[in-house]
Amino acid sequence: MVESSDDIGRAIPFISIDQKSGHFEVTSDAMEILDSLPRNMKVSVVAIAGPYRSGKSFLANRLLNQSKGFEIGSTTQACTKGIWIWNKPVQVSENHIMLLLDTEGLASTERSTNIDIKIFTLSLLLSSLFIYNQMGPITENSLEDLSLISNLTNHIHFQKTQKETGSDYRTFFPSFYWVLRDFYHDLEGQSPKKYLEDCLQPTSGLSSEKLKKNMIREAITKYFKERECFTMIRPVSDESKLAHVDSLKWEELKNDFRKEVTSFVKDVKKKLRPKVVNGKFLNASMVLSLALEYTEAINSKETPTVLTAIDRVVQAETAKITDDMYDHFCNQINESLSEENMPFTKVTFKKILRKLVRSTRYQVQKQLGQILNLEEILKETANFDERINEIVKAKLKQNYSASYHYATGLLTKLYQTVDNPFKNLPTNNNNLDSIFIHEYIRKWIALGKEYKELGKCTNQWECLVESLVKLPEGRSLFIQRELIDFDQNYVSTSTIGDEVDDLQSSSGQNSIQLHQNHHALTIFQTVIDQINDMMNDQLNKLRINQNESQANEKKLSQKKKQNDQLIDLQRVQNDDITNMKHELEMKIENLKREIQSRLQELDSLKQVKDMESKNVKRIQDRQIKEKDDEIKQLESQKIQADQTFQASLGKVQDLDSEKRKEISLVQNEIKKLEEDVEELKNKMKNKENNPFYIQVNQFFGEVKEYIEEFKKIVVSQDDSKKHKMRLFQLQKQLNDIEYQSNQNELKQKKKQDEDLRAKKDKLEQDLELRIIESDQERQKIYQLQDKKQIYEQQIEIVSSNINDAQEAQKVLTNKFGQAFRSQQLKQKKLDEVQNDIQSFGEQQLRIEEQIYKISIENKQKQEDKEIILMLLPQVLKYLKGKQNNIKGFLNQMENELVKSKVQKMFLTYKIPFK
Repeated sequence: MVESSDDIGRAIPFISIDQKSGHFEVTSDAMEILDSLPRNMKVSVVAIAGPYRSGKSFLANRLLNQSKGFEIGSTTQACTKGIWIWNKPVQVSENHIMLLLDTEGLASTERSTNIDIKIFTLSLLLSSLFIYNQMGPITENSLEDLSLISNLTNHIHFQKTQKETGSDYRTFFPSFYWVLRDFYHDLEGQSPKKYLEDCLQPTSGLSSEKLKKNMIREAITKYFKERECFTMIRPVSDESKLAHVDSLKWEELKNDFRKEVTSFVKDVKKKLRPKVVNGKFLNASMVLSLALEYTEAINSKETPTVLTAIDRVVQAETAKITDDMYDHFCNQINESLSEENMPFTKVTFKKILRKLVRSTRYQVQKQLGQILNLEEILKETANFDERINEIVKAKLKQNYSASYHYATGLLTKLYQTVDNPFKNLPTNNNNLDSIFIHEYIRKWIALGKEYKELGKCTNQWECLVESLVKLPEGRSLFIQRELIDFDQNYVSTSTIGDEVDDLQSSSGQNSIQLHQNHHALTIFQTVIDQINDMMNDQLNKLRINQNESQANEKKLSQKKKQNDQLIDLQRVQNDDITNMKHELEMKIENLKREIQSRLQELDSLKQVKDMESKNVKRIQDRQIKEKDDEIKQLESQKIQADQTFQASLGKVQDLDSEKRKEISLVQNEIKKLEEDVEELKNKMKNKENNPFYIQVNQFFGEVKEYIEEFKKIVVSQDDSKKHKMRLFQLQKQLNDIEYQSNQNELKQKKKQDEDLRAKKDKLEQDLELRIIESDQERQKIYQLQDKKQIYEQQIEIVSSNINDAQEAQKVLTNKFGQAFRSQQLKQKKLDEVQNDIQSFGEQQLRIEEQIYKISIENKQKQEDKEIILMLLPQVLKYLKGKQNNIKGFLNQMENELVKSKVQKMFLTYKIPFK
């Protein structure tokens, strides 16, 4: 084969045949190419077959719109071996491609009939358009070349159990294009298609050859529903150029030939339909799987079963589609929700995940919609959802873990930026600088703002709440520890100071002061515990609200997911219903047209046959009547001849009897005279001188005279003899005439008998032929009546189907209306759910704001606690009667609730603060 450049493509072996074993094998190159084509592309397969050296490859190249590609040979050997395929599909539309197959020539000297029929069978099963190319017009010999069509039932099964009919083959077989090359016959105004249909009409005759040819004609019309015919003249006049047509420029070919080829290519591309088996659109991968199934069945000497093969192919293709989409989903989710980019917020995570799941599920349903029904699509989609849920759960856990580590790490890092005001406080410093306290508060406020900006993740606020719950307890313990250390240092320092300043002070006064200090610490500890309890209650309430919000959000998400699935399935179902309705209407319309045309053909055929029968009967009656008139005329002539012969015979017999009597009398007299003469001669021998002799002589004289007289009489008798001779001659003539008449009569009778027998035989033969033809016509009429009944039954069935379809359409319309109303309700509910989601989102935002405010308040409370702790030395100073700054510290407190509680506490213990 000739290889073209890679951008144009080249022909490669698709199915090769092992020379020794005769096994069919799909080549690895073809498998690689077909498996690499997109699965969302519908495929049309065009196969070209025909006798070897008939120019199939030229047609294949013209379908590719080029002169070279598939090899065109110039010898008597077949160029194409097995089945070849063009390695680059022809783009028909956005989601539709064409694969082109060129097959090995039939009836090649290098191949057996068994190989031919296997190649022919594979071409038919794999193609959606089958082109049969031959040289010259359709003849008995060309029909003989297609005799393998009538044997297809021995090599193809469509189902294992039920009996197959011609309609099964028409359902699964491709369109049939018959191309007639080097065609110069005058069609007399007929179209090529009409010429084809006329050639496929059965011919009369009962010979085995006629029956065989009629079986081939019947097989073609029965197996191929769509038939077309194209005629093409010889491309060039020069015989030397004919063998190298591929090397000639397109402009060098005859203009009429170019027009015919262009018309053929245009019609092929116009009527090209995707390959469909059992209502399932095939893609390139499925064509490859079918080829593998068929070749395996052929190699194992089994009959390929189409439906079994397509079921296995559909199962394998379904697994491929779901596996590929699963891998695609994994790649997409790993790319969009990669670990490097984690953590994501809940909103971002759900948005990305929802988009990926919707697009992937839509692609799965779209691709499965070409090969599965709605129920099977729902089942496979549910299985697919279960598979991807595992990935989603893993990603959720991964994002949660990343969010937790990120948020806790960020909080730990931010907490380190805020120092404890008591940590580095000198032991001999009894006062805290208010500027330092304000700076400490400002750092906590900045920490909250920075965490809000930087800590965006799934569990941002959960980590914050958890840390805030833990922080006050730990920090309060730390503060208490620092405060106790501070108090002990302060007490020890004060005691030493008192011992140095006032050695006269008694130990009782010191114990009273220590008791007062302990009492003040107890009071502040109570305040701190109340503040912590209040904060914990608020945080618990917020955590409960957050959990409820998350649960509601999860339910709403599930409902929305279900609604999305229902919407998608409803959309797919509506598309399927629309397509089914359209296909059913098209089938009903086509069936109506076909039934109408069949009925018209039946009526016209019946009228023609009735007219022919009447004409034949009228001609036969006229011929029989003419023969009867001829027989009657001959019989009357024979009777007249018999009567004339009998009359002549009677006259001749009477005349003969009279002449016989006269002759007998004369003979008697002559006899007596001769006796007398003899007696006298005897007497006179010795008596010559006897007187009596003289007397005798006288007597003899008298006798002589008498003899003379007798001679006269004899003369008269001679006249009588003449008459007798005349009579004899007349009798002889009469006998001759009678004999001749008899001979003529016999001859005429024999001739008439022979003619009558011949005519009778001919009439009997004609009658037998007419009877046979009449029987055949009667059988055909019966068959046509049966077909008419079948068609009427089919019409009734179709009518019932139409009614059922109309009812189903009404039901579907009602269901569609209900579904539409349900969809509206669902949409309304969805809007409500979306509103709820929005309200929950707003509520969540409010909760988050409240959490933030509470966190700020907690910080403020913490600051206030620290302020209260810082107030403790001032209170101790008050208790000791020293100068204090309680009023200034109270003015610094921002939380009015804490401030009021402290004021109430001061009022209870009668501590002045104004």
